[in-house]
Amino acid sequence: MRKMGIRFGMAGLLVLLAAMPAAADRETCGAAQTLVSVEEKECPARPPQPAFIVRRACCKNPEGRVHCNHMPHCPAISPS
Repeated sequence: MRKMGIRFGMAGLLVLLAAMPAAADRETCGAAQTLVSVEEKECPARPPQPAFIVRRACCKNPEGRVHCNHMPHCPAISPS
């Protein structure tokens, strides 16, 4: 019984850790680029998940071109 609880706990931790770097990468600019703005989108609440915000950075390169990183997708409800 205890192994099952540890297994589910570790799976939940892995899901959280997998989502965090993706969000952090979309809020930063590369070398020699300037952060112009950060755009936000609210993901709707889906039981058991609360509503939360996803973000992306818009950066300006040395030539003056502004581009925005891809907006992360809102997660779907897991069927398991």
